[in-house]
Parts: sequence; structure tokens; C-alpha cells
Amino acid sequence: MKKAVAACILSLWLLGPGLALATCPSKADLGKELTPLFNHPVEVINVQPGPFPGLCEVGLQVLNGPKLILYIDETGRYVINGQILDVKERRNLTKERLAEYNRLAEADLKELDKFVAFTYGDSGPEIYFFIDPKCPYCHKSAKVLKELADEGKVKIKVLFMPLAFHTGAKEQAISIICDNKGLEGFIANYKSNNQCAEGKKLVEGSLKLARRYGISGTPTVVFPDGLIQAGFMPKGEFEQMLKRHLQR
Repeated sequence: MKKAVAACILSLWLLGPGLALATCPSKADLGKELTPLFNHPVEVINVQPGPFPGLCEVGLQVLNGPKLILYIDETGRYVINGQILDVKERRNLTKERLAEYNRLAEADLKELDKFVAFTYGDSGPEIYFFIDPKCPYCHKSAKVLKELADEGKVKIKVLFMPLAFHTGAKEQAISIICDNKGLEGFIANYKSNNQCAEGKKLVEGSLKLARRYGISGTPTVVFPDGLIQAGFMPKGEFEQMLKRHLQR
């Protein structure tokens, strides 16, 4: 009996995406229904079957903010705002899908290049590294990435993103740029009173781009394929993730 039930569930799982695709609400209908919930116009980017039958995944954007994911039933009546975890695989399915929605295009990466404060490393795939001088995990991440760069495994392009609640972080970031102290200066917690125009321009520019692309915390890495990953990663985990993104 248990085997029969398991087989039935498996069949529904395999058939589910095709069935859900036919019954998920349209993007136009969802845009009209969801707009009152946000009190702003909602752009529905994508509607597709969710991770199990009967559930639809909705990718959307409100104003020019970061992209979001909601889940909705096939009728469009019930909305779930939350994350779906795969306990067996220990994966956050919502987080993975959201990263795909917020992936930066090649043109976006070129925009980031305009406000790179400095580069560290001579070879390896290029990554963009958003940091705040007063963020402890940024310093921890910087040491890991510096080690990888010294091994020729990665080239780091640093953009400063001083958070508003870190008093003095913006001025410190500007001084590191103005005095050409680079990544080693950042790790050493360098600061001075030098507030040159070029430093201010680079920090202001990177802050604007962070807001545009929905980057709200530090440290954040943008991989060569445009995927955005926030938070500290140990060396081994970072190397594995970098390898995956280079294979795309």
C-alpha cells in the first residue's frame, strides 16, 4: 500500500509541471490582482509551475526595486509569501530561484566596472566584491578572497557599499580610495581625512548601483555569470560555488 501511495505521489510530481503550466494564472491577470497588495504597480516578470503540483511561482518587481517571488494557487486566489525549503537536499529553493531572477546581465556588469574602487589579483575569473569598511564579515571575506587571488584563482573588483548605520564608513571608504591603499589597506582598517572628489564619485556611484540591483547587504559577491551571492563564505564553499558559475 505504501509503495502504491509513493508511486502515485511520484507520478503527480512528474506530471505536475505540465498540468500546472496549463492552469497557472496569466501574467496580465496576476498584475491586476497583486497591484492592490503593494499599493504600487506590479510588473509580473514570469509565471511558472512551482516546485510541486498545484502551486505556481510568480516572479515580480514593484517599481524599480529588487525582484521578488510569491507563490500562488492555480485559481490565483491564495498567495503565499515565504520560502520553500527542500529538507532532504538541504536547499532553499526560493533563494535559488530568486538569485536567478536577480542575475545581472553583461551590460549590468559593465556598469559595475565604472565604479570599481580598485582591483586585486592578476589572473583568474573576475568577481565583483561589495564591501563596507565597518562590516566584520567583509573583513573576514576579504581575507579569504585575497588568499584565493594570491593563488591566482580569482581577480577581485572591489566596490564600496558603506551602510548608512555604520558611522564613518563612507568617509573611510573614500579615504582608502583616495590614498590608493587597495585591498590590503581595507584589511588593515586604514583611514584618513582624505576625501578626494574621485573617491566620493566612486562610492556614490557604487551605492546607486547597489540600490538599482537590489544589493542591500555586505559582503556581497557578483560572480562572472552575474549571479549575486550575499554573505560570508568559507574558502572551500566559495571555490565550489565559483566552479559552478564558471560552468554555466
